[in-house]
Amino acid sequence: MSVHVGSHLDQRPFRCEQCPSTFLRKNELKRHENGHDAARPFSCSHCKTTFRRQDLLTRHVKSKHAKGLDENKENARPRKKAKTF
Repeated sequence: MSVHVGSHLDQRPFRCEQCPSTFLRKNELKRHENGHDAARPFSCSHCKTTFRRQDLLTRHVKSKHAKGLDENKENARPRKKAKTF
């Protein structure tokens, strides 16, 4: 509950040692600190853009290559057809 209340009071006790950013939760700080690392291990198979986190790659693919994904669903499970009466 104290974390929830802190969000309304703008209390951000977790500070990044490499920049002025502050965070409400420790896990948010850790995720942010990983961004300071130069490693970008996740790469897009469509355009070779690289990302630091898997969720950023997933968001990129959905927003930039969604049309291509719809056209390339050969291996996808077939959808059931809607019944017509």
